[in-house]
Amino acid sequence: MILEFFLISVMFIASALYAVYPLFQPAQALSSDVEIQETLHLKKRVFYQEIKELDIDYELGNISQEDYTIARDELKRSVSIVIKDIKQLNK
Repeated sequence: MILEFFLISVMFIASALYAVYPLFQPAQALSSDVEIQETLHLKKRVFYQEIKELDIDYELGNISQEDYTIARDELKRSVSIVIKDIKQLNK
């Protein structure tokens, strides 16, 4: 009876430690910060590329002044948010 109680206790403690262990791994948090930062920098490059392509389309006459202004303002807003997020992450 005591042996069974001891084995059950050991199994319970082992499973609890197994479940809680990932919560105490700061290396993963750093890894995810790096991944977030890389993703944000990628988004920033994509938005800048989209702005360049939009400028070219406008210069070629493929889009109207109104559509160009709306799209460019939206892209500028998006890239501003990404830059703000990058700065906030670097603090």
